[in-house]
Amino acid sequence: MSDDLHQPTERAALKSRYALVLLLSLSALFTLTGCKGKATGTATLSRESKNWTMHVNTCQSGQRQQYFGVGFFDEAQPQTGGRIALPEDGEPHVVLNVPGTDFAVRYNKSDCKVWDVDVQRTNSSYNDIWAMEGHARFDCETSEPESHATGDLKFDSCH
Repeated sequence: MSDDLHQPTERAALKSRYALVLLLSLSALFTLTGCKGKATGTATLSRESKNWTMHVNTCQSGQRQQYFGVGFFDEAQPQTGGRIALPEDGEPHVVLNVPGTDFAVRYNKSDCKVWDVDVQRTNSSYNDIWAMEGHARFDCETSEPESHATGDLKFDSCH
């Protein structure tokens, strides 16, 4: 009696099936967990005698929303978030969401007494979206509406 698993062609076919199952499993895991960028740091917003602090822990490439830059978020406070945009034409700026509202405050680079921002495209892309990395330190004020924002953030693999 012959054991089919001991035939060279049967073993090769079985290895191919295992490899295919492993590849599909890893693809499904990657798709389900998504591409999460790594971000660290804090951003604060003061407006109308209220203060919010966001502990940034995730980010994504601004290319998803058609701008060069990075969006950043605090997963524990989904109402917070912001973005740093470095447009080719126009002024670089940071935008912070005002928690509990549909409102966000935009600070142009000229509104900031500290603006140390370096966001760059990495050599990695997925689905034609480039991963971003860099850092941002800012201290900005605006009078319309009167508000103040600070941030010290680092970004890595923001896809």
